[in-house]
Amino acid sequence: MTKKGQYFSLDAIVASLIFIITIMTLLSYWYSVKSSIEKQDSEVLKEAFRISDLLFTSQIGDSDCKIGFADNWNYKTLNYTAIKNCEGMTREGINGKLGTGYDTVIVFNIDETSAIESITLGEAPSKIKDVAKVQRVAAIMIENYEGGKVKTFTGTVDVYLYN
Repeated sequence: MTKKGQYFSLDAIVASLIFIITIMTLLSYWYSVKSSIEKQDSEVLKEAFRISDLLFTSQIGDSDCKIGFADNWNYKTLNYTAIKNCEGMTREGINGKLGTGYDTVIVFNIDETSAIESITLGEAPSKIKDVAKVQRVAAIMIENYEGGKVKTFTGTVDVYLYN
């Protein structure tokens, strides 16, 4: 006489299947998040951070347009006159001064209460493969505001790098 019994119960098999499906779902999610994190660490984004840091340094150069718009190394207040001097630069001029191989557009948005329009340096290319954007909050000092007063406004500096 042989005795045949059930080796695994049905609820143990179902629980094992649910456990395996849950582990596979979590691993799939982890690898998709990991690839998006690696994508954010791209060379274009690193270069955009480097350029945004460069804009907040003291003025460097001997021409009218000096890259680095801060007045000094201690106070990171950007000088509106220095920004305005660079307004008419071409794409090649901006890229050359910044030392980058990417097409660069920098937008200085000044607080709406100042009644001063934003300033854009550079221009976007016609063919765009990859874009990196870095936005920083800035204090922008205007020396001759409404009759020669010195006034500081808040604003943002947007750095766009196109690949």
